[in-house]
Amino acid sequence: MAAVNTVPTSCKLIQVASSSPAALPNDLISFFTRFETDNIQLKEVLSKFKPGDSSLTINIKDLVGALKKTKVNTATGPDNISGRTMKYCAEQLCGVFQLFQRSLDDGTVPQLWKDSKVLDKYGENTWLGNRRRSTESVPGEWPVSYHGTSKEGAEGIIEGFYKPGSGDVYGRGIYSTPNITEARKYAKKFTSKNDGKRYKVVLQNRINPAYRKKHRKNRDYWLVPISKGKSVTEVQKMVERAIRPYGLLVKEV
Repeated sequence: MAAVNTVPTSCKLIQVASSSPAALPNDLISFFTRFETDNIQLKEVLSKFKPGDSSLTINIKDLVGALKKTKVNTATGPDNISGRTMKYCAEQLCGVFQLFQRSLDDGTVPQLWKDSKVLDKYGENTWLGNRRRSTESVPGEWPVSYHGTSKEGAEGIIEGFYKPGSGDVYGRGIYSTPNITEARKYAKKFTSKNDGKRYKVVLQNRINPAYRKKHRKNRDYWLVPISKGKSVTEVQKMVERAIRPYGLLVKEV
């Protein structure tokens, strides 16, 4: 995260050696990267992580106000988020910190924060673009597509891989679309056990143009054909060379 010129008055900094307002983003990163799956000290750290373990309190209102004071010409940090983005998208960016605060308050780390990993999963990362993937493309980067599904369907795809359908309008295979509005039509509602609210889920993918077939008049149905008679191993290889989920989008309805 790029440096912020003003620190919210109601925030209490993490009490670590050499902690300072300028070091706050790095303190957050250090705190949560302790829970990566390849961290051999994971179990030991989790056993000591208790409710109220951190002295950090995040006030969203103050944080939004601080980000809106960011100078648009501020140099980017390691994440390459520009000062302009931080200033004019403050409300959207700050929402994620509610998850961090809940984790700090409850003394728990959500499972997906510990297990989710896309980089290097397929051997190389050209298909995903670079760190500035939201603003520019690079040679070899795959286009984005969306796939509306159910909560259970999304869990199965994330834990495994896309399974071909029985053969819909344009043939058997994996369907997705570059139009998120179209994908939402196929997303199934589910009720959260945490807050009782209703949500829809859409998977965000990258799709290999070499294995994609476009259909419909406006060509917004993308199909990765998978013929019958293939073994599970063969299907997985065909799917993973063609379409790879890398984002889980959840919307309250």
